[in-house]
Amino acid sequence: MMTSRIHVIFDPLCGWCYALHPALHLLAGLETDAAREIVLHPGLLFQAPTTIAHGYRQHILAADQRIAELSGVRFGAAYQDKIRHAATLQFDSRAPSAAVMAMAADNVYAGMTMLAAVQDAHYVHAQDVSDLAVLTRLALAQGMAEQAFLQRYQAQYAALPVTAADTHRLMREAGIHGFPGLVLEQDGRWQTLDHQSAYGRPQQWLAQLQL
Repeated sequence: MMTSRIHVIFDPLCGWCYALHPALHLLAGLETDAAREIVLHPGLLFQAPTTIAHGYRQHILAADQRIAELSGVRFGAAYQDKIRHAATLQFDSRAPSAAVMAMAADNVYAGMTMLAAVQDAHYVHAQDVSDLAVLTRLALAQGMAEQAFLQRYQAQYAALPVTAADTHRLMREAGIHGFPGLVLEQDGRWQTLDHQSAYGRPQQWLAQLQL
């Protein structure tokens, strides 16, 4: 019997990862009963608190507009206002990535749901997803007990340097040069999947994969 798993290389603060959200939910079977084996790999686009210069913010907004046009995902007014006008704008991928992996520790699908919640908090509601209090509220909304989440979060946060290094090694081996990335592992063979055609047409894309 053929066995397969899909490796998802992601960053919560990557706009193109946000654009892939509808396809990821279909891929994982979160909207059906056809669950597939998924492995999440955080890549840490922002490996430390990174201040976004005012001169770069228009580039972000232009890229976001392109992402919205291609994929249909929504960038909220509060988020756009924050990008334009925040006195200081900092991004840090570590906390939200650790939160996603904490939720995925026992159930990868909970991790994917957490990823979607983090993206919604960031891209729609302009919440600071590097704030542990924000992340804890998102975990509690999924039914995770606070103490259990915090313990798993701390363990995943401590492991991030090794986890991210493993992700970047996978990216090099698969020829992936940015986020997101999808790799199919099937009977010992690895194949990089084209995800760009999933933007805006996830159902057709999934049907073409024939997984």
